[in-house]
Amino acid sequence: SEAQRVVQLMLKYSPDHRRLKRPAKNRMPGI
Repeated sequence: SEAQRVVQLMLKYSPDHRRLKRPAKNRMPGI
C-alpha cells in the first residue's frame, strides 16, 4: 500500500537512522 511505502521512505531518510549508521562497517544491507 502507499502508506507502507511512505513509512519506508521516512525511515530511509530519517536522521535518526543515519546517526546510527555512521560507520560503514556496521552498515546493514536491506535496511
